[in-house]
Amino acid sequence: MTRSSKKIFSQEYVRWKRQLRALRKGKYSVVKKLALEAQKDLEMKALTKQLNLSLPN
Repeated sequence: MTRSSKKIFSQEYVRWKRQLRALRKGKYSVVKKLALEAQKDLEMKALTKQLNLSLPN
């Protein structure tokens, strides 16, 4: 994994965790919460897939 992709991944991950923490504290409505969680899940899957592709086998 290159340093830049690692950095991008960790930034995204931190942002994602922060949003999840905010969700748990109930700062969002339930519907928005579900939509955000689904979106974040997809984003993390895409990021992971992207990272796996960029890794030399």
